[in-house]
Parts: sequence; C-alpha cells; structure tokens
Amino acid sequence: MDEIAFADLIDCKFPYTNGPLAKALIDQASAISPAAMFLVLHELCRPGYGAEVSKETLLKLMDAWNEQIEHPLAVPILSVARIMANGSEISVDEAMALMEKIAPFDGVYGALCIAYFSCDDVDGLLDLRDGQIRAQWEAKDFENVIGELSGSAEEDDD
Repeated sequence: MDEIAFADLIDCKFPYTNGPLAKALIDQASAISPAAMFLVLHELCRPGYGAEVSKETLLKLMDAWNEQIEHPLAVPILSVARIMANGSEISVDEAMALMEKIAPFDGVYGALCIAYFSCDDVDGLLDLRDGQIRAQWEAKDFENVIGELSGSAEEDDD
C-alpha cells in the first residue's frame, strides 16, 4: 500500500477506540514511510468531526506512535500534537518556526498539517508559507517524474 491509499484508509475514520486495530495501523504506517506515520499523528491530534475519543486514548496512541518512528521531526511534531490533543495551541510564530523545520523534508504532509492547524492564525500568515512548501515539494515530485521519464526514454534509444 502506498501513502495515498493509506491516507484514504484512515482519513477521518481512524479507529481510535479499537486499540489493536489502531496499533496495527500505526505499524502499517511505519512500514510504508515516515510520511504515512505523520498522517497517523495528524489523525491523532485532530480527530475527525464526531469522533468520540478521550484525550487519554489519544495520548496513549501517540505513545504507541512514538515507539514506531525514528525521524528528525518526530520529537518537535509529537510535542505539538500532544498540545493539540490536550485542547491547547501554540503561537503563530512557533507554528511558522515548525513549518520551517518541516520544509526540507519532502512530502511529510501530515507534519505540515499539524503545524498549520496548531494555532489560531487569524491573519492567515501560515497560508502563504504552507502553499510555498507544498509547491516546493510538488515541483520536486514533478522533476523526479521528468527525470524518470527521461531515463526510460534514453534506455529505449539504446
């Protein structure tokens, strides 16, 4: 399963109250990629509308998530996710600084969403930076596809 299919599987339907299934999905995300892991964390700190789950359950699932990830962003993103799960937020400046830490790590959209939704950005200051980071990642994806196509065209010429 790739990240897109995994995102579709869990988006707004994470099984918070089914511990074994929730932990199996964390394990599955770990096997897919760090980006998939950050998608899980995003679901944990921002449960879907109507999800009935306690803070305690969310924090326990975050502990299980933390046991499965080794990534340079894990500690700062998890810290903010825990703040969000407890019903609090960080400042816009802290969220912007977190976005800057995330930017070099292509494709970790879940981490970027956590930073974006971690504060009450009434002036929309994060919108521009979020868009810039996403555009940067998408441009690199496009360059990779073009490079792959160029490489396969050269092989066909041989």
